[in-house]
Amino acid sequence: MAPSPGVYVHHSAKASNSSGASSPRPMPLQVSSSLGLYTPYSYPEPQEILDIMTQTNGLMRGYLRFTVGKSQGWTSAYCFVDPASGSLLCDPEDKKASWVPRRIVADLRGCHVYVATSVQDGLPRLFLASASRGISLQARPLINEDVVQWFAALLCWRFTKPMGALNKSVATRSPCCQNSTHLTGEHPVVLSGKMLYTNQRSQSDTQHNGLAAVANYQVSCVLRDSGELSVHADTKAEPFMRLALPALQRHAIHALDTSVLNSSLSIAVYPQYSTNPNDSSLWGQPFYLTLSNRSLFETWLVVLRSYTAVDLYGPSNSPFSGGSTKLSSDPFVASKAGMFRVERKLSVRITEANIHSPHPIFNHHDQVHGRSPDRSLAAADYSLEVMLDQQLWARTPIKHKTNTPFWRETFEFSNLPSVISDLFIMVKRHNGHKRQVSQPIYDLPIDDEYHSVVELPDEMLLALHSGKEAEGWFPLVGRGKRKCGEISLWLRIEQVTILMVGDYSPLSDLLHDFTNRLTSRLATLFSADLQLLAQVLLDIFQASNSSRQWFMRLIEDDVDSGQRETQTRKKFNLGRRAGTNESFDSASERELVLRGMGKSAIAEGALLFRGNSILTKALDIHFKRIGGDYLQETLRVVIEEVERANLDCEVDPNRASAAANLELNWTNLMAITQRTWDAIKVSAKRCPYDLRFLMRYVRSNVEDRFGGFLQSVSYSSVSAFLFLRFLVPSILNPRLFNLLNHHPSPRVQRTLTLVSKTLQVLANLSTFGVKEPFMQPMNQFLSQNRQEFKSFIDEFCSVPTDPPSIPQPLSVTMAAASTAQLDPLTREYCLAVPYLLDQGKSFALLVELWLKSSENIDRTALDGDLFLFHHICVGLRQRTQDCISNAEAAALPSDDEVISWEELLESSNALSPPEAFLSVFDDDDGDESPASSSENFKVQDMAPDMEQLQIVDRNTRSSAPSSKKKLNTLVGGFRRKPK
Repeated sequence: MAPSPGVYVHHSAKASNSSGASSPRPMPLQVSSSLGLYTPYSYPEPQEILDIMTQTNGLMRGYLRFTVGKSQGWTSAYCFVDPASGSLLCDPEDKKASWVPRRIVADLRGCHVYVATSVQDGLPRLFLASASRGISLQARPLINEDVVQWFAALLCWRFTKPMGALNKSVATRSPCCQNSTHLTGEHPVVLSGKMLYTNQRSQSDTQHNGLAAVANYQVSCVLRDSGELSVHADTKAEPFMRLALPALQRHAIHALDTSVLNSSLSIAVYPQYSTNPNDSSLWGQPFYLTLSNRSLFETWLVVLRSYTAVDLYGPSNSPFSGGSTKLSSDPFVASKAGMFRVERKLSVRITEANIHSPHPIFNHHDQVHGRSPDRSLAAADYSLEVMLDQQLWARTPIKHKTNTPFWRETFEFSNLPSVISDLFIMVKRHNGHKRQVSQPIYDLPIDDEYHSVVELPDEMLLALHSGKEAEGWFPLVGRGKRKCGEISLWLRIEQVTILMVGDYSPLSDLLHDFTNRLTSRLATLFSADLQLLAQVLLDIFQASNSSRQWFMRLIEDDVDSGQRETQTRKKFNLGRRAGTNESFDSASERELVLRGMGKSAIAEGALLFRGNSILTKALDIHFKRIGGDYLQETLRVVIEEVERANLDCEVDPNRASAAANLELNWTNLMAITQRTWDAIKVSAKRCPYDLRFLMRYVRSNVEDRFGGFLQSVSYSSVSAFLFLRFLVPSILNPRLFNLLNHHPSPRVQRTLTLVSKTLQVLANLSTFGVKEPFMQPMNQFLSQNRQEFKSFIDEFCSVPTDPPSIPQPLSVTMAAASTAQLDPLTREYCLAVPYLLDQGKSFALLVELWLKSSENIDRTALDGDLFLFHHICVGLRQRTQDCISNAEAAALPSDDEVISWEELLESSNALSPPEAFLSVFDDDDGDESPASSSENFKVQDMAPDMEQLQIVDRNTRSSAPSSKKKLNTLVGGFRRKPK
């Protein structure tokens, strides 16, 4: 029988001896063995609990022994509920004069809390889970009698709306289907297909159930218009998993970083981010779905996300507050209601690390001479793993045999939760004889698998949330909180507020009028990052399927003198192109003029498209976006061959080693260069039509302007984009263009540099000269292949003048058909395919970019459409500020919720945890057991501070007391090795 909506059922499967092609065998629902470790707790009467709730109103403080997430070490600390943020905080161990409390639970709003008694020691424990934040907490107060007080205080937060960005309350809105049919009792299928299913289990499941740590299966997925996703091991078999997508938040589904599975076509699903804490999807393990091609990947990602709930912000009287979908599904109504959304992106740049031994080694010689102890460490293999909310989001390649690994990796994570509960950057040390498999659910304690963790202070995380950057060297902390190195990091969280798409209609209409040359004028006045402006504008026009028209206008402007009017053109006052007779009284006058212009035109044509303009920046992005598959088909095999061969191709005598055989090196380099050129010269017809059409348009405009002066401009104009900005950079930096999954070795990088240098000279129709005399033997290759290069350019630009009718990409057709059943407001939040574009976000970014850049511009210089554009942007910023000001602020528990509290306590299951609830928590008590813990909780140890453990009055709303005795805490977040 199918589960009810909102229920996630995941059946474990025994690992097969074969690899990815195997299928999981459906098994009965596996309930954690934790159930046998706890017994029901004897609560007081509901009225007594209600009285405590009314008295505390959600506030409490005292000493707790707690663990966060799965299999973490237990920590003892003074904890308290912060009335301002609704967070559960604790004192830092190394508290200083200007200390900042550490967060345990970032947001208590909407959390579920229960009490159960441990069979092992007979003591009650608190179990708290926050579905919207994807975090779980297990705790035990110092005094057993305080369990009820903590329980009542935390229970007050259950009916409070979760806090979102900007300290505002979130109105989560689930999608609704307009034309769903239920006559047969079964919802119609929206999308189905085969893919690779990857499920990575926790270590406890692996150890206790004998299951494989990583399971890969070929499965069939079926999505119905109710939002139910079912995963089948066989199309005819019952599904071994069902997931109700409307019960998940939008950030529960996102594109997985390529570094995790070495695939750019994987979708990550994190069921922990649930809109309903009662939903058992909170306790599902994350899994990945890998598709076979980009069209299917984009289609499934867009459609899966479209059936999840989106976080909206607005006034408390908004028709959408509380997640209602029946009152209105019209985007216009949402716009008038002052609704908006917030998108966040985290950028992490990992440069290098310096790793040393945490244990200083003293010797007599050092002590006599007063030298520092030796902290050197044997070289090893290291990698980094970035985790958000206890889940793996990215990893770096392994750096071998070094203690100063240099990664230079940059990761960008979009579609973030509104509040990040925790951020960890783990350093992993690899044993050369045993490669352990990483897991997305981590035992965060440092053990044999992990070497250390980057210590990010909470005050820095708070600064990140406020929009500031963090850059510098951060300490690496290993077992026992010992410093064992430092790492160079840069982090930034970007946040953009997005109105309804209808609010941007005037701006969209103005931008899409290409006769006004608005974007070219914007670029000339833009003082900020031109690359970012090009990215935003391209996203806007590509989402509306008008990028080709925009590029054609930019090409005309760039060639005709929109941005580069030469002094020669001004002198002769040429109203038309030099290739016509219409500006001259006679042919002889024209000939005299052309002779005078020749030298200037040749110089101008030689520099054509070599600088940075809005056109060149936008085409850089466009080539990389559209031509990604073309590069994979053309160059990936060649680059991989060079990587595997690892031949010495150094031909510079000043750089080659004394034992190098330069003649052999030249033979290697010639062979690799010829192999690369052979792969390129036959690939013209495989390149996407849109790129070929734009290059043909560039060529025709340049020939019309410069053809009479510079014959080679027909080829150099095209190669300025195709080679200089696309093919050559992809060879020079294969990791950036996804041709390699890692940075090449120094020897391979040098080989690729020499190959790319040769191909660039070939594209310039030039030869090596006195500047690089060691490369002159390559001139033979250049002369032999010059005519083939011209033939390649001719073939590349041989496309019809009028674009033929080209069918839409498969992803566009499938995504449109799959989301057609959704209401208009839900479709507004769907990403545009292909290329997964968010047009509303692009409009919001454009407004921010322009207003920031125009602060130093003379307003009197703005006229016509440029003045209108500025006026619209100012109005949109004011509307955004008004919407934020009018939005409902994040709430705190209040007396208005007493009735809801009474109904909760009267319900039959209010105080009893669901059977699956305890499976969230670690079933290995390890350090918490009295036998293994060196810190047994004894009331007499804390007798001097008993008065500080009383209930906090709701009217006081004070945080931790100014002075108190602290317990000797265990190392927070690190597990002790079992005895």
